[in-house]
Amino acid sequence: AATRASLKWEFGEFEVPADVKEVFAQSVNKGAEAEAQWKKGCEEYAKKYPTEWAEFQSLTSRKLPSGWEDALPKVTPEDKG
Repeated sequence: AATRASLKWEFGEFEVPADVKEVFAQSVNKGAEAEAQWKKGCEEYAKKYPTEWAEFQSLTSRKLPSGWEDALPKVTPEDKG
């Protein structure tokens, strides 16, 4: 309560002033525009550099490549470590 009084905060709990909502709405729009530009750039890059794009996708997809298990060393309980 003291902080509200000190800041002369006239809004209720969880109430967002209209001008603040407007600023955040503009940020959402800017973010959507930036994402659209990013996607367009990715499409252009993928067409121009398909091999590099595939590598980028494999690195950023958080999926392991097929057959990754075959690259692991074969270890048995009898092996000395």
